Amino acid sequence: FAASHAQIDPATVVEIGEAIYQAVKDNQPVIDTAVDWAGAVPKGVTAWTQLENWQGPAQSDGFYIEFKNKIGMKLTKFSWRFVWKYGG
Repeated sequence: FAASHAQIDPATVVEIGEAIYQAVKDNQPVIDTAVDWAGAVPKGVTAWTQLENWQGPAQSDGFYIEFKNKIGMKLTKFSWRFVWKYGG
């Protein structure tokens, strides 16, 4: 079943995947990107794989945020990049 054969309103987007997840627990990173993810699809679609004609992937530049203490020492750094497919 491909979503292109169903009645889908692309103006209505719903979130799929993990709604909320903990990034750090006991001062250690705990995200497993194989299972901790989030995405958005048109209402009525439960998985992005139901959509057809995907192209890409495309990706953003890298982003990061650093946390420093009062004397300027880096405590932690989170870095990420967005990757997506389009046209589906």
